[in-house]
Amino acid sequence: MKHHRVGRSLLLITLCLSLLASCTSFSDLVRAQVEGLPSWVYSPQSRSGQVSFVGKGSAPLAYNARLLAYEDILTQISSYVGEDVRATYYRELTTTNAIADFGLTISNEHERGEQRSYQVFLLARLNETLLVNRRSIVAEQILKRDAAIEALVLSADQAYRANDDTQAIRLYLEAAILSSEGPVNVRKHETAELVLKSQTFIEALRFSFRNEQPDAATVDVYLRRKSRLLAPKV
Repeated sequence: MKHHRVGRSLLLITLCLSLLASCTSFSDLVRAQVEGLPSWVYSPQSRSGQVSFVGKGSAPLAYNARLLAYEDILTQISSYVGEDVRATYYRELTTTNAIADFGLTISNEHERGEQRSYQVFLLARLNETLLVNRRSIVAEQILKRDAAIEALVLSADQAYRANDDTQAIRLYLEAAILSSEGPVNVRKHETAELVLKSQTFIEALRFSFRNEQPDAATVDVYLRRKSRLLAPKV
């Protein structure tokens, strides 16, 4: 008896989920019809092995609206794979209507003018395998980048504790350069955070000059952090 009730409950849940999905699709269809747009604008259908993105752009000129729609597609791809690909593929997409690395093609487009503004909608279909592979590569690169940055940060902190501030600054800046090469998962590994850390060290340094000898054009330069002597004659 209990098994029978469980079976009925599962059936009801399945029916409810199917109904919700149908309602969502129907709602998107109605919305598209009311706004005079193709159904794929709000409910793009993806074929097996494909991923679909709809790019939307609005501007006073149709050409600019189209460019914004392309940018929207690139933004969605960037979010999917985990890295910013806009600069890399902008030219290829806007000039060829395709991106070879992702198997991307523009399969549908719609344009309309409305109140001194143009709207452009582009339906892009992409190869799912190529996208997933790119996402995996990016994820692996992020892990390696985070590990390399963390090693530099640890070395920099050790140098700072040993009063070798110039070495600490150099290592933090080196880590910042590495961070700028791509995305990271750890906030303290972000480029801005690393640059700010090195800037803090730099601002804490104080230079002083002694034993000036104008005739010999020499002077002793001392580098200090607050009141602690960091280095003798430089």
